Amino acid sequence: MSLSERIQWQPPNPNSDLEVFERRCRHAKAQPFLDEKPMNDTAAACAWKNFRMPLLGRFTCHGRIDFIKLLGYGQDGIVWEVVIDSQTYALKVFWDNQPPEGTRYWAFQRECQNASLLTKMRFVIDSSSDPVWLNPNPTTFGDAAYNLHAFSNEGRSRQRYRKMPGAVEYSTAPRLRECYGWTSISGRELCTMPSILHPPEVRLGDEVRKISPTEEYHAIVYEYVPSSDIGLDVDVVQAQLDFFWLGGWCLVPLQPANWGGVGILLDMGDPICLWHAGWFESRYKRSGTTITMPAKPIRERMIGDLQAEALKHEAHTEADDESSSESDIDQGSDGDSESEDTRAEALVCPSCPRSEPFPTRQKLRRHHEQDTECHEVCVFCHVSFKRVRKFKRHAETCVGDSERKRAYMDETCKELTILSDTKLEKALRERKKLSRDESEQAANSVERAGRNPRAPKRQRTRQRHADNATDAPNLLPWAAPTAIDHYLVRSSGAPTAPANVHIQNQTQSLSTEATEAVVPSLGVLEEFDAPLMHIMNSVPLETYSWPVHPYDGNLPGNDPAAYRLS
Repeated sequence: MSLSERIQWQPPNPNSDLEVFERRCRHAKAQPFLDEKPMNDTAAACAWKNFRMPLLGRFTCHGRIDFIKLLGYGQDGIVWEVVIDSQTYALKVFWDNQPPEGTRYWAFQRECQNASLLTKMRFVIDSSSDPVWLNPNPTTFGDAAYNLHAFSNEGRSRQRYRKMPGAVEYSTAPRLRECYGWTSISGRELCTMPSILHPPEVRLGDEVRKISPTEEYHAIVYEYVPSSDIGLDVDVVQAQLDFFWLGGWCLVPLQPANWGGVGILLDMGDPICLWHAGWFESRYKRSGTTITMPAKPIRERMIGDLQAEALKHEAHTEADDESSSESDIDQGSDGDSESEDTRAEALVCPSCPRSEPFPTRQKLRRHHEQDTECHEVCVFCHVSFKRVRKFKRHAETCVGDSERKRAYMDETCKELTILSDTKLEKALRERKKLSRDESEQAANSVERAGRNPRAPKRQRTRQRHADNATDAPNLLPWAAPTAIDHYLVRSSGAPTAPANVHIQNQTQSLSTEATEAVVPSLGVLEEFDAPLMHIMNSVPLETYSWPVHPYDGNLPGNDPAAYRLS
């Protein structure tokens, strides 16, 4: 390269689109989004300027925070179930106290903006005598901005879409998760909690996120949405998706774990509002209900919550968990209409040496609960139990002032009853099958003996030398099949031989009862309340069209379509 060429050469221009997006991210993260006023005051401020710069109010309750359970954690923060002034909430604490560098979004800011806008929109719908009319098919930034503008004081006065054919009318807001405001919490308080509630460390690539005891953290107080046993309701989910779309939000790909109850969106970081840097027209479209969450048994979901607690107390409860006989007296009766012989044969406990049949199936069920293993902890007094009957009797007498804990105990007792009844029916079927097979085998032996004339002689010979048979190794004494004893299935699951048969070199089989009663693994992530996937603001540059008009830092007038971040 000649001297003149070197002088004329200039370094290549950086990617202008990337520069625009980085500037857009910096500007968005610099916008205020918190208000020191109470949440009720900020919700009622519904002028268009309040919609253009949404501010989330403070959580006003100042009572002690009782942490109940760790609900979930992810790249944005950690969620606990808490009780404040006798009210149950979901507390989400965020990792980032300051805006992250680069194009990564600030999760705390995004959720505060979303919660503020949704609270205002619901306040307008609930307090206004007239419905809110919206464009039924918004596709552009301008369409989304005008729909959001319709919720403001100026928009309700104008009623832009009232006469539009097919306009969507909102006189009742859809079911959305309630937000009670933002608050702060010290890292020292979080780090001194018990191990079962202690905030975990989260690794994102080479970055490790954890709570520091020397820092103060931002948090949002949400409505606690309990789990549902019937799965997600498609209509409830779709109503929220349509409300987000018509209100101007675009959504990241839907994740089943971010929805709870009958279909309530738990992770308020999934919607992206108009004023956020991650809003793109290519993302702005109506979302269909494409997620499904099959209903899971209560037992499978609930038992994992206290498994760690049960293991912690297990070493201290040996004296309380020793097997002891309980009274079989029961006033209830299931009114069996079976004959006495059938009842006597069917109602013999398969898990204990008792041979006397029970008069009713209800008494047999209660008796069998004494031998059915479980791994449960009382949520009131934290005493662990290994037998179903002991836990149920304790649950009847142990009381507390928490309705949710009482509901948990009641549901657990129901599930343990089902567990014990299932094992009982299985054992009864196996015993009946063994008895039937033994009877058929004995009948076949008698039939073969009748056809073989030499069989009686061999039978007499074997009976005559039965006392000497045990002297020879691996030989079993034989008795004529004249009296057939029913096999009894012990709690180990292995049948015991009839009393008149002696078996040499018999070894004790290992118990399978414990294997059948193994508690499912701890599933703290089943009720996950934080994003599961990394939501990137940066997207393929060639995919999206960038704003044409650069933003000069000044707020425009009341024209909604004129305000956009560049």
